[in-house]
Amino acid sequence: LLAEGEGAAAVALGAMGIDLVTARDETDRALGRRPLGGPARATFSDLALDALERALAESLTVGRDTVDTRELLLGLVQQAERGLGLMEATFGLLGTSAAAVRETVTAAESDPDAGPESPAGEP
Repeated sequence: LLAEGEGAAAVALGAMGIDLVTARDETDRALGRRPLGGPARATFSDLALDALERALAESLTVGRDTVDTRELLLGLVQQAERGLGLMEATFGLLGTSAAAVRETVTAAESDPDAGPESPAGEP
């Protein structure tokens, strides 16, 4: 999600002034991993699977049959809203909140000129 720098999630976080490398490093620290700053690593803990399930639910809610970075980010937002995992603390460390991230992502989605994986006004 954070290594893929051009999807809806990266665009929304970037629009909020959040540096994606910093966000990944803070997440690694919160998980007790040494930040490497290199390629993303896949980790499928119970919380990761929960986030994927929540992402799928977000996708189905808006009538999509795919899960992209928008839904992945919203799945993590759901976890933060429910006090699950580390996302609430991570958003706080990044100077934002789950509510602010949800608002930014949904505002970008409601822009008729924005594609599902592109910033407003770009193809």
